[in-house]
Amino acid sequence: MDQIDRTLPSANKLWSILSIAVVLLLFYLLAVRIGVVCFTYGFNGDCCWLLRTGKIICDTGSLPLQDPFSFALEYARQHGDPRPYTVYQWLSEVIFYQAYRCFSLVQIVALASVIYVLSFITIPVRSCLRFNVSRPWLFSLIILAGLTSNLRNFVRPEVFTYFITALLMYLLQSMRLKYDEGTPTNIGWRTIGVMVVLLVLSCNLHITFVVHLLILFWYSLVFLAEDLIHKREISAVSKTVLLGALFSTAATIINPYGIRLWFAVPQILFSPMAPYVVEMQKISMSLLVSEPIFLAYAALLIMTYLSIAISIMLKPEEALRNFRSPLRLSSLLFIFICTVLGFHAVRYTVIGSMLIVFELTSLIASRQKVSEQDNGEQFWKRKYSFLALEVAVSLFAALGAAYWSFGRPQLVIPTGHVDFIPPFKGVGYLLEHYDGGHLFTDNEVAGMCELYLPKCSIFVDTRFDGYDTLIYGDYLKILLAKPNWKEILNGYKVEWVLARRKQPIADALQSQPDWKIVYEDRLCVIFRKI
Repeated sequence: MDQIDRTLPSANKLWSILSIAVVLLLFYLLAVRIGVVCFTYGFNGDCCWLLRTGKIICDTGSLPLQDPFSFALEYARQHGDPRPYTVYQWLSEVIFYQAYRCFSLVQIVALASVIYVLSFITIPVRSCLRFNVSRPWLFSLIILAGLTSNLRNFVRPEVFTYFITALLMYLLQSMRLKYDEGTPTNIGWRTIGVMVVLLVLSCNLHITFVVHLLILFWYSLVFLAEDLIHKREISAVSKTVLLGALFSTAATIINPYGIRLWFAVPQILFSPMAPYVVEMQKISMSLLVSEPIFLAYAALLIMTYLSIAISIMLKPEEALRNFRSPLRLSSLLFIFICTVLGFHAVRYTVIGSMLIVFELTSLIASRQKVSEQDNGEQFWKRKYSFLALEVAVSLFAALGAAYWSFGRPQLVIPTGHVDFIPPFKGVGYLLEHYDGGHLFTDNEVAGMCELYLPKCSIFVDTRFDGYDTLIYGDYLKILLAKPNWKEILNGYKVEWVLARRKQPIADALQSQPDWKIVYEDRLCVIFRKI
């Protein structure tokens, strides 16, 4: 009997070490996959005008007052559409351009991969392990959210949005724990300061700072509701989060446009062109279960709602008490909102999966204390465990991107995909012969022209939020050679056309006597007006 008693602790310790090793291996493999996917997706067409705008800002030391690329916008202003030109993500553009100057493209992808794994793996792990939940359940949840991030592993400004969102949720989860413990008696001015700094960065990096403010105010109202329901004085946590939301809102005027940035928000977020953007397309149920890249998100949703259902069935009385708490009820509502938005557009699917991890962990967490005798529990409560995880997964993500680059085609901007092979030779011809006249091409190639030509005047590019439906309608009529396309083309005084093979405009222009072919290859054909 004594021998059995001595053997059991040894077996438990071995099992704990083995389980920790398996979890770490899975996180490392996930980090490598994120790095590989980041390299595979690389730089989409948006990166072209992002880099060129960043160059303009760095060269001139100021933001451009008018669109530096599109002649169609100038025509729109002349015909009664005086919408202001707002560089709402100028800091991202400057950061990307400086990285473009200082690093190789593979190194930039590696850095982006590191930010992705910090946002979707290490920060959620560090934050959510503080709650009393099953470790295997939590790690499975984080892995599924990390795989869902593969839907949007591009080198784009949204990488900063994910990172700031993860940091903000880490802060709010900390406040939630402090609220349950009733520990803080004074307002957390340091926490408020961090919130303000994050929002100042956010409002200069991308227009999604509005989402971060909404999250802050959501939590402010929830903490206040918790105080009111329990008929007690407003807690220090409630005051901290509310003041953080108010000061952060005021701090968003710390940008080149001041309060005018807020007036641009509706134009950008509710652009009539949104339905034409691929990342804003709805996700159907059939797509969710048939496309392999969406399977992780489908599994995440199944696990989320199954976990909620099981927690209610196993302990219905405790669940009923929990749902009387605004904090717990808000988590359930937040999860539902994230699910609805995730189906609404791919852009919201990724950030929604991250928020589900944080909110579901808070919702399912038990209020009972757990024993710290288990070796696995002790490992995850040590500070160096998190540090080792953060350093290791960052390294693995960077190595994943770098390793995948060997033996693969050279990384270029923009990175080609199934539906788009960049016509670099055609753009190279323009580099030698184009004299700066009005150039018409499709929006993806237009970005290449903006990046590689010293000066260019294009019709539209991939900045859909900057154009109205009239301009985009004219663009499609020309591109698809619809009725009156020639009159529209002449109306915009177009002098050059770069068309990809099989685009209708390429065939239509060949029969026009006032246009001649000056260049062609297997990917594109270039016309010049005689």
